[in-house]
Amino acid sequence: MKMKKIEAIKNEASGIIYFPISGKIKTKMHPLGLHFFLDEGLGLLCCPSLASGEPDANNMEQVDEWYPTLTKSQETKVKKIAHRLYVRIEESQEEN
Repeated sequence: MKMKKIEAIKNEASGIIYFPISGKIKTKMHPLGLHFFLDEGLGLLCCPSLASGEPDANNMEQVDEWYPTLTKSQETKVKKIAHRLYVRIEESQEEN
């Protein structure tokens, strides 16, 4: 099955350019969860989830701003999400 190439998009509210695929984890701080994205430089971004389950893309931030505060378990989950997102982007680029 041919995968559609993933193109970066720009969030007009924040000016952040990112790939529109996400990984999601729930935390005690964010019981609705956080959505994670990779920006065009493959840096990890996150934003809270809305009650609808959709990402609140108007409130994206760089993960490295709060990364040092993560527990080892959260750090492992975030690294896995970043890796999966990167692989999905790479696979979409190779297939086209």
